[in-house]
Amino acid sequence: MSKKAKFGIIGIIAAALFLVILKYILMPAIAVGMLLLGSITAKVKVIEDTSLYSQCIGENASKEYGKSRKELFEVFPECIDISEAEEYKYVYYNPWDPQYVSYLTVNYSDNEYKEEINRLSDIGISEYKGLYSVNGEPDNYKLVAIKTNSYSGFGYAMVPQNENNTITYVGIDFCNYFLDLDILKYVPEKYLLNGFDASSDNPYQKKMMNRK
Repeated sequence: MSKKAKFGIIGIIAAALFLVILKYILMPAIAVGMLLLGSITAKVKVIEDTSLYSQCIGENASKEYGKSRKELFEVFPECIDISEAEEYKYVYYNPWDPQYVSYLTVNYSDNEYKEEINRLSDIGISEYKGLYSVNGEPDNYKLVAIKTNSYSGFGYAMVPQNENNTITYVGIDFCNYFLDLDILKYVPEKYLLNGFDASSDNPYQKKMMNRK
């Protein structure tokens, strides 16, 4: 075999070896590196100013918060009277995929309360037990509407058992069957569905990933 042929074979082997290394070692390493970089550099944005509500939730939400305009966040009112909002927090985090957490409590007038309860009743209550270890309503609250997504979370509205014209809305939207954020840092435990667990490697995530 000539030297030229030998060099050609060596070149082909080297190229094949490089492609194998690129596919199975370098590319996964780069992907992991990018994920780690995203999680390190991404900042958690927390908004508690009710005057910014329409920028975060509803049809006029900014592009950054666009997902909050639909799906799980449909339980939230399109707009609010700032004077009636008792508490509000909106959290946005995007280390790689966007994640949204929010809660809002509104104290409505009698007529507004009836209208809002009717709107929420039309949304209805989707089956939610069993998703992310959830086994029931938050203690001392009654759900009046809930939207669920087996992949990405919950959006729900509830009233206290004494039904004093207040409604609390909660939205938790994530991806890949887990939430990067520590939910208890951003949502009072009393507003969380009983048993809710969307932490990394949660039982529901393991169950769903094992199906694939």
